[in-house]
Amino acid sequence: MPFYAVGTNYSPTGNSLEGIQTPEYNATVGLYYVILSVLTFVYLICSIRTNICLFSALFLLVITFALTAATFFQVALGNAENAAKLQLAAGAFNFALCVPIWHIFIVQILDAVDFPITLPVGDLSTIVPGRSQKERKHQEE
Repeated sequence: MPFYAVGTNYSPTGNSLEGIQTPEYNATVGLYYVILSVLTFVYLICSIRTNICLFSALFLLVITFALTAATFFQVALGNAENAAKLQLAAGAFNFALCVPIWHIFIVQILDAVDFPITLPVGDLSTIVPGRSQKERKHQEE
């Protein structure tokens, strides 16, 4: 949004629109998406014991953020053709991300209205044992 003038610091003339077209600006945005990828990867690891829907959504989101970061890095390097391909791939993974997210949303809405039918989300808590479960099992032996 031009109102925020985020490109002002990247422009020698102080023009925000010129600033957002510089390699430095694009590399900075790329780093932002790298950090989002790392943070989302931590969430992905933490979601291993929840359900398949959440795990797959976070998995697809990590890929989306990584591809978006790569897009901005390619723009910063001046490789517009590679950036366009990466952006297309990022968009495809982002679109695929909608499937598990909508499934989770529908499951939660049905649960919220006490609908008589429940949809499966693929519970993983029984497949991947937690630390406390492992400790309890070790103590029993």
